[in-house]
Amino acid sequence: MIELTGKLKQVQNQMRTKEGEKKRAFLTLEELNQLPDDTNTYKSIAVQVCFRA
Repeated sequence: MIELTGKLKQVQNQMRTKEGEKKRAFLTLEELNQLPDDTNTYKSIAVQVCFRA
């Protein structure tokens, strides 16, 4: 039973983390959709920043 309770808490934490990621992605998408189509944007990859046309 203790094993199941620990697993449940682990899954609940993972779900909470994914919900936060989903919310940030949605907010970012909303901001990007407000930009004109010809706007240059940049996407961060780890420490580097890559140009995206």
